[in-house]
Amino acid sequence: MDTVEETAPHFVRCVKPNSSKLFVADDSSTANGDGAWEPTLILNQLRYLGVMETVRIRREGYPVRRAHEALFMKYRLLLPSKLRSSEDFQAGCREILSLVLGSSDGDGDKDSAASAATWQIGSKKVFLRDGQLAKLDAALRRLFYESARKMQSLHR
Repeated sequence: MDTVEETAPHFVRCVKPNSSKLFVADDSSTANGDGAWEPTLILNQLRYLGVMETVRIRREGYPVRRAHEALFMKYRLLLPSKLRSSEDFQAGCREILSLVLGSSDGDGDKDSAASAATWQIGSKKVFLRDGQLAKLDAALRRLFYESARKMQSLHR
């Protein structure tokens, strides 16, 4: 029991490639031959296991998920210097996201604001819609570029 309590279990979902349960040695088998892949069987298993639903939810929802500390430590340079040393990672993340992406974290009306929100802050993670992480990276690159340009101009 000690070993089980110390680990973070992951569950493996097994999918049978065909109903004859034969090993497919290579990808050259045809869909009609013995030992071939049966797409309908595989798709039905994926639906039953909830994989297709999980993929759909991730696409429609917030596919990018980062821990508060990880996001704060990577993007804290985007904050004013007095806020960079904060120990409250959740509040720091809220400031970074509000500054770069705008304050659309869905705190208002559940129907309108939450559906249009580009980011959400949970109790342990930050959730971002597609493309929002790229905007954060672009803002960080722009900051580095401007800082390098300023240092070069001071050196000359």
